[in-house]
Amino acid sequence: MRLPLVLFLCLCAVHGAAALSHSGFIVDLFCWDKAGHVAIDGADLDTNPEAHSVHCMVDIADCRANGFGLLEKKSDGSYDLKYKLDSAGNTKALEMLDALKAAEGGGRKNVLVHAEGTVGSDGETLSISSIMAGTGEEGHEEPEAGEVMHMGFLVDNFCWDKPGHVAIDGADLDTAPEDHSVHCMADIQDCRDNGFSLLEKKSDGTFMQKYVFDAAGNTKALALLDDLKAKEGADRKNVVVTAMGSVGSDGKTLSLSSLTAAKTSSGAGAETGVGVLTKGLTITRAEVDRDDDEIRVTIKSETNSWIAFGVTTSGGGMSGGGNGADIIVCTTEGAKRYWVTKRAKPTGGGAGRNARGTV
Repeated sequence: MRLPLVLFLCLCAVHGAAALSHSGFIVDLFCWDKAGHVAIDGADLDTNPEAHSVHCMVDIADCRANGFGLLEKKSDGSYDLKYKLDSAGNTKALEMLDALKAAEGGGRKNVLVHAEGTVGSDGETLSISSIMAGTGEEGHEEPEAGEVMHMGFLVDNFCWDKPGHVAIDGADLDTAPEDHSVHCMADIQDCRDNGFSLLEKKSDGTFMQKYVFDAAGNTKALALLDDLKAKEGADRKNVVVTAMGSVGSDGKTLSLSSLTAAKTSSGAGAETGVGVLTKGLTITRAEVDRDDDEIRVTIKSETNSWIAFGVTTSGGGMSGGGNGADIIVCTTEGAKRYWVTKRAKPTGGGAGRNARGTV
């Protein structure tokens, strides 16, 4: 029997602090606070946090109840606690870990996550808007000590420096960098020769230049663009990339260690992103189209699985923190709409207005 896909996108607004992202190993604070940072399952969290199991974090009551933190690798190769999650973040972390256990078993280790959110005034409490686990496979990339990770639109500096940040291909890079084409960046000589940078979305919805690549980074960017052109054509737009590297003393020049492009399709007014949710389950396209007022998600699954995306204004999670969540369930019988107030298989759904789905 094929199970339905539950579409549930959690959009959480956080105000009053600058947004950031962090990739690192997640640990429960009960184990971290033990002597020598040696976890109950024997993992040395100082030197080998990848050995810490999901079972230890979610099945042992003290571990489950005492919150979670994210680690950062130091220059000597050992690890330190970078952020503690707040109460809502601990709930999100538990939901993620419970899902990992259900999908892969409590023996799953190597729980490297990517979290986005804001840091409190104490400099160490992280209020997360999202948290996602990597595949757990050996070799999964993690920023080295002192590196940053940034996901954003790639643009060429020649176009960015034009009046009003309007590119040669007509894309308004201030407001719609998703319209900037691979052709413009890779085929026009001035664009190709003048380097590349990454954008960041500001609180007013417009974009600013966040990082400028050094010479080696520009070479990597050109190789990525040439590869995109060969595989998808010069008309490919919506070039969202994930970059890792170290920032220079000017606070702006990024020396890349890796650069990868999201596998997204073009579309005016779309914000996109991709990610591995868990082993065998991957978002290959996620678009919020402001022009058409639509959310479009494509999920590749190697097994029959549940996956939840939704809209909520409070609490997050499948139930909207108990306040309810409006979800669309996509099944082989078509799309149905449900109002969900607790974590359970939805029942009693009706026809979803403007909802479409295929499995």
